[in-house]
Amino acid sequence: MPEEKNEAPGRGGEGEGGRPARPPRPYRPGPEDTFWLVLLAVIVVICGLIGFLSHGDPAPGGQNITGWH
Repeated sequence: MPEEKNEAPGRGGEGEGGRPARPPRPYRPGPEDTFWLVLLAVIVVICGLIGFLSHGDPAPGGQNITGWH
């Protein structure tokens, strides 16, 4: 009785679909990545501006009504 081969024709016997090993492609960001990066930058800038502008006069007349010194 002839032996049956488990390899499909044209596969070359390399496994993983018969594709040659390739190095992984570098990551290329898409539009959704750019959106989240811009949103994060805007949030950081807004928080920085709020922190920078909140250190003015604490109250009219120079009174500190919060109790913090």
